[in-house]
Amino acid sequence: MLALQRLAGNAAVTEAIKSPSSAGWAADVIQRVCPPVAESAPAAPTKAPAPAKEKAAAEPKIDSVTVSGLSSLKLESSKKSGQAVALVPDGLATATAGEEVAVLLHLHGKFGEDPKDDASPLNPKALLEMPAQMAAFLQSRPGTRMIAIMPIGETVEVGGKYDTRFGGFSADTLINEVFGKLAGSGQLAKGLKPGGIVISVHSGGGLELGRMFASAGRLPSKEKFRGVFAFESIHKDLTSYQNFVRGKLKDDLAALTTLAESAEGGPDRADKVFRDQADYLQNKGFRFMGFAGYGGYPKAFHALHDDMCAWFTDKEGALRKAAGAHYDAVLNLLWANYQVTDVPGSGHYDVLATKNRNLQQALGTLPPTIGRIAASTAAVPTVQRDDPAAVATKPPAFKKEHYAMSTTPVILVPENAKQGMAEVSVDPATFCAEILTKAKLDPAAWYNSFTSGVSFLGRSIPDPMHIDLATHLQTVEKDLKHRFGGPTEDPQIAGDTLRLSSKEGDFAAARDHPTKASISMHMFGLAIDVNYTANPMLGHGKDEAAVFASAGLLVSGTKAAFSNGMSYKQLSELDQMLTTYFSYLDDDAALEARLAVATDAPWKGLKKGPARVQIQQDLNTATRLWARSDADQVSVIKAGGFLDLTEDLVEGMKMSWGGTEYGDMMHFDLRDQGEGQTIHQQIVSYKTAKEEESQSRWAKAHKG
Repeated sequence: MLALQRLAGNAAVTEAIKSPSSAGWAADVIQRVCPPVAESAPAAPTKAPAPAKEKAAAEPKIDSVTVSGLSSLKLESSKKSGQAVALVPDGLATATAGEEVAVLLHLHGKFGEDPKDDASPLNPKALLEMPAQMAAFLQSRPGTRMIAIMPIGETVEVGGKYDTRFGGFSADTLINEVFGKLAGSGQLAKGLKPGGIVISVHSGGGLELGRMFASAGRLPSKEKFRGVFAFESIHKDLTSYQNFVRGKLKDDLAALTTLAESAEGGPDRADKVFRDQADYLQNKGFRFMGFAGYGGYPKAFHALHDDMCAWFTDKEGALRKAAGAHYDAVLNLLWANYQVTDVPGSGHYDVLATKNRNLQQALGTLPPTIGRIAASTAAVPTVQRDDPAAVATKPPAFKKEHYAMSTTPVILVPENAKQGMAEVSVDPATFCAEILTKAKLDPAAWYNSFTSGVSFLGRSIPDPMHIDLATHLQTVEKDLKHRFGGPTEDPQIAGDTLRLSSKEGDFAAARDHPTKASISMHMFGLAIDVNYTANPMLGHGKDEAAVFASAGLLVSGTKAAFSNGMSYKQLSELDQMLTTYFSYLDDDAALEARLAVATDAPWKGLKKGPARVQIQQDLNTATRLWARSDADQVSVIKAGGFLDLTEDLVEGMKMSWGGTEYGDMMHFDLRDQGEGQTIHQQIVSYKTAKEEESQSRWAKAHKG
């Protein structure tokens, strides 16, 4: 599944780029605004909701139909001229006239006209696995209609090299002619119309697409052209791909800007603009998905990825102006529509397939509205927020269960001879009950009011929690869905937009014993940790402080430091600085540029070899102190620092955030509201009482 990895770009970075002393930042902005090439095929950022009461769809049967006599497909050789293969799902022969059917227009590579070729549309055993992947996609999108059209081209030798040509056809003309032929043979109902069109190219088919880029009249009409899937298709025509993608990004930016400028005023203007922009990107925005893993293809696709990143960097100011307060979320959605994915297992002929089923995954990124039955408004429902019945509906009650606290004693106050403190140990079941009693709450009733299986923004929280926290999450989810869930207020989309992790183990709620703090809100079921791996707890003394100081001196020439009480903006800037510092491990040019202007030890006069050793030592120190020492965890910290929570999520949780309070980036709790506020006050009082008890015990034990 596509991990919409760290997407950033704060004002501090922009200012740093403007500064001549910040040469190391410029390259890093590309990495931060634009994540690295994905290591696995992207998953769908949106999922089309099924019509009401619709049962799970069966996988459709796909018929492979050879269409001949196409006048719009004239090749130099008459052998295969005018032929195409169409993949037609069952049921389209009886569809209603006037409805639209999406089209996947696929161009094969060299020798694809040979039925024995492993990637030929004419080979029923082709390694592309297109019919199976298309069927699986349609099964996942009930109500979606799509056919594939695969024109048969020819391989010609030009200047000692092979080229794949398709006769210079016009996409719209060819598709309309194929629809007419299929309707005439009874494969399609008469009167069905082509809907959204996606062009897919493999290998040498990309050369033809490059020529289509240069002749806009050959591409589908702008209102129907929805995407390009490029499978190891870039050769010496990289520039044409770069120019095409930049043009589509320009169109998207213009649309976002228009939505922002045309919005009416009002207290919720920013949220309305975002909803409109999210709707555009999810349902109308263009898609470009590139895949490469064989031979020299990854190099070409990485160059395309880097050029996309450069565009995002160049246009950051314009995108910020259009997106306003929701810049991070809009950036996330726009970037998700333009992806390059590494395919390490590719054998070239099977790049559309492999174990990741790359074509199916690419299809899954298409807008949820593509190929939907036009007459069925129920297929893509819109939430009516002014419906009195909907407003009056009460949320479902949580099923209560008992949560048992540990009866094993833990140390609340450690022995400290210098401070005259004796050890005080109490089991959690006892001290939590005492705290609740002092808060005038019934301990038995409290721990009988936990619940499990809570879902939040499309993520399942595995740990139990108190129903007060479950209710709070339900309340804030409603707001976050409205603001970030697109036109259907989808919780999964909202969670994706807010970059909430979907990784197992990245959430934690109730605990029956302490882990870090001796007494925490987790033990009362009123705390939740999110995005665990990428958001450690800071504040680990001199060794950690030395890492921040060293990083700051190299990146900006000034010591950096963490302290409790820092704002989100300050923490984000510190995180950005640390990520830049770690990026020098893989960027010799940026490292040498910073070393050249360093004026303080240990960096002044240091060569890149010893400097890299120091940076690696600091990365090792940070990950050790932050308990992120596994290889995968180290990679996350190296690539993203200590903070990947968006400001919109932090504010939208409407809870006390540990990042600002005491450096625990992943932690949110209810200490600032309701029963949680009273409980937290009693926790503080209880700790103070136990410290006094510790001093008293020491004094009694050491009389005389």
